[in-house]
Amino acid sequence: MSLGKRLKSFFSVLLRKRFWFIIILSLSVFLWKYGRPVILYTCFNISGTVSIEKTGRINRKRDNMLLIIVAKNENGIPIAETKIYNPKFPQPYRITSENIFYKSLTTKNYTLDFFYNKHGQISEHQHDDMFAVVKDTVPFFAKGIDVKLRTGK
Repeated sequence: MSLGKRLKSFFSVLLRKRFWFIIILSLSVFLWKYGRPVILYTCFNISGTVSIEKTGRINRKRDNMLLIIVAKNENGIPIAETKIYNPKFPQPYRITSENIFYKSLTTKNYTLDFFYNKHGQISEHQHDDMFAVVKDTVPFFAKGIDVKLRTGK
């Protein structure tokens, strides 16, 4: 085989390998940049049980009670919420990808805030409203996150 044919064969193999290397590298960068949020979004599923801390008399007989559960991403931005009307305690809850309203801001870990009021108004805080905050971050697929609501600020 002559030197010219060898060089031509060498460069054609090198170009084929380089072509596939560039394709694979481009595909992996694309999937990391755009596929990761999609995976985090589609697998988002946090569940557990909410109960009330026993600290005195609790009136549960109103029709407009509201339990709001908010999931905040690692930057503290609320990205998902679910509302449960007239909950019966202990109340199971589940936040899924259907509850996410900022899909592009999904991360691996979240903090959860729980708000419970007996008047049904979100923006108005009264003395008997209850709340809970999960101090530790929870992963986007966490199960069995049990929380106790308490009164006060």
